[in-house]
Amino acid sequence: MVNSVAGLSGFLPQGAEALARNKPLQDKSIFIAHGNQDNLVPVSKARQAVEILKFAGAKVTYCEDDVGHKLSANCFYGLESFFKKHH
Repeated sequence: MVNSVAGLSGFLPQGAEALARNKPLQDKSIFIAHGNQDNLVPVSKARQAVEILKFAGAKVTYCEDDVGHKLSANCFYGLESFFKKHH
């Protein structure tokens, strides 16, 4: 069983909102990291994903930093802490 997931510089596919209605991620822990200077995947997509995941019942930890399409040192440490807490 999967209890925690991390998404790095990503987004949810179109139609995810409809799947979220049944709360399929109730009490699952999710870490999302995104750079606000990302020119491949706009940060607005990450922010939207956070809201959808919360609506789906997930406990979301979100880290946004002033970088492009990569994981910042700050978010890396946040990811490390997330997995230590949820392992």
